[in-house]
Amino acid sequence: MDKITLAGDVGGDVEKYLATQEAFNPAAMSTKAHVMVESLSDRAKPAVDTVADAAHEATSLVVAAASGTIESLVAQTASLSAIRVKLLAQSKTYVSENPVKAIAIGVVAGMLLARIVR
Repeated sequence: MDKITLAGDVGGDVEKYLATQEAFNPAAMSTKAHVMVESLSDRAKPAVDTVADAAHEATSLVVAAASGTIESLVAQTASLSAIRVKLLAQSKTYVSENPVKAIAIGVVAGMLLARIVR
């Protein structure tokens, strides 16, 4: 009888009254929240797995591209180093064999650079 009297407070609808009482029941709220969280977790898991797989694949592609680029840079660096050593040796030989000509070339190059810089 007590519930029916109190049900009058929500418009005389006993189901509404019981629903409002259930909504304020901490144990029921906790259970509903737990069920909702598990439901959302179950629905989100495939999406999270898909995103994780895509991120892993993207990381693998970046690593593969970077390693190829690094190998190419190492090869080019070795090649440029060899060219530098070869040019230095040729320059030393030329200056030793033609000292006057080398000085003249240096003077002319210096004058040209001075004109360009002004």
